[in-house]
Amino acid sequence: MDSPDSKTSDVNDVVTEAMIRAAVAKLDWPRLEHEYWEQDEFLYLNNFLPPEVLRVWEQELMHWFWRFVSNMKDSIAYFGFRQVLFKRGLDGANDSKHP
Repeated sequence: MDSPDSKTSDVNDVVTEAMIRAAVAKLDWPRLEHEYWEQDEFLYLNNFLPPEVLRVWEQELMHWFWRFVSNMKDSIAYFGFRQVLFKRGLDGANDSKHP
């Protein structure tokens, strides 16, 4: 049986996708293509996504971000700073590369 959270997430996904599709449909593609080449193959879309989409993504991504931070803290506590960041001893890197 699905949890209430998964049903809310499914609804959020549908609403978010609809909002993104609506935002894409509003874009002026010929103007954007011109700007892309004018800006040396770069395009900045100010306020492209509605704030509601960003709020949903922020809520979803912050959960994963804090899980990553927690896992890194645990890894550093267990293996040590150098081994986690430089994979020392795991990939054959010698000590002279990393002081």
